[in-house]
Amino acid sequence: MKKNLVTIAVILMFALTIFSGCTEQQSTKTNTNNGVPLGSLDLFSVDSTGGQFSVLQDTVEVNVYEGSVSTQQHITVEYIENTVDDASKYVVSCYEFGPDGFTFEKPIEITLYYDTGDFPAGVAESDLSMYVYNGNIWEFIEGSYVNQQTHAVIGQVSHFSQIACCGPAPTTEEIEDDDTSSSSDSEDEDDNTSALYWFKADACFYNTKTPRIREGEHIDTYLVGVSAYWDPVPYVQYYQIKYEFHGNPPADYASQCDFRDQGSSGCTQSHVGIYENTIYQLGGDPNNEGFIRPYDGPNRAIVYVKNDTTGEKDEIVYGQLYPDGKHGFVYRVVQDHVDDWEGLSEIEIANLVNDMQEFLSDYVDGWEIWVRGVTERGD
Repeated sequence: MKKNLVTIAVILMFALTIFSGCTEQQSTKTNTNNGVPLGSLDLFSVDSTGGQFSVLQDTVEVNVYEGSVSTQQHITVEYIENTVDDASKYVVSCYEFGPDGFTFEKPIEITLYYDTGDFPAGVAESDLSMYVYNGNIWEFIEGSYVNQQTHAVIGQVSHFSQIACCGPAPTTEEIEDDDTSSSSDSEDEDDNTSALYWFKADACFYNTKTPRIREGEHIDTYLVGVSAYWDPVPYVQYYQIKYEFHGNPPADYASQCDFRDQGSSGCTQSHVGIYENTIYQLGGDPNNEGFIRPYDGPNRAIVYVKNDTTGEKDEIVYGQLYPDGKHGFVYRVVQDHVDDWEGLSEIEIANLVNDMQEFLSDYVDGWEIWVRGVTERGD
């Protein structure tokens, strides 16, 4: 599903009678979110093909995946005042999604943007997440998280209700500590000694052909891959990654054999050993120096060949894996060997590479790679 964000600014000139409300703690909160006043309401329609929608002046994004609804459905999103009696939470912003109680055939993704200037003392942006009203209190939406780079919380839901961006309510001690903290304390809290926020990596598809490095070789190896890449994170010691599968989940994958041999007796399927929202570490032991180098070094496919004259190893660069100046890693590759004796024309080889690209693109459709840099800890 590849649709551009569509903003449908339909302001309905009537009031909905809904159950909503705010704690007393929220009564003094500014009644706008990035300029959107309380009571603002937007409406959009979606069918079985799904779509991505941005509403309420781009403060809310709704990603309805293909097959999440079976027939055309009208959806409303209203920015409301929260009166849920749950003193354990500080509610940054609250929305009523309708029709209330509507259930999706598969989960949809919601992104709520917030105003960073609207936090009281004791509320940290890093502690924000997405919550749903369960009839009594705010309930954490499993798997939801905050992206401090874009100032948004993101989560998936299977049904509609009141949904909010929340954080733990500050205690009296936290507020007093914040009021009396010195400037040196503030600097210590922001000294890059902890894990940074999660952010989504960009994807890069590439194809290369390995060079023939020895006299008499008659095989060309064509590689098609997809890599994740991102801007370098300052002070990072190592990276952590996790996968999210909004399209095809990991499945049996024909690895360590040629693309054209899939399904043959000599090319067995092997399970892809990656799981959703499991945290993986790039590199090695974070206590060892230098393990980040594969991810911040040259982003090229390289072979090393011994030079018979000098005895040194010469580098042969045969492809670029992701853009210059980025950090990244390759997470899926397919390959095929083409022997001279096959007599394939350039057009036939180009068609083969195109088939490999289409296969890989379909295979990883809907996959997202999330990254965070971990800085050197002081413990």
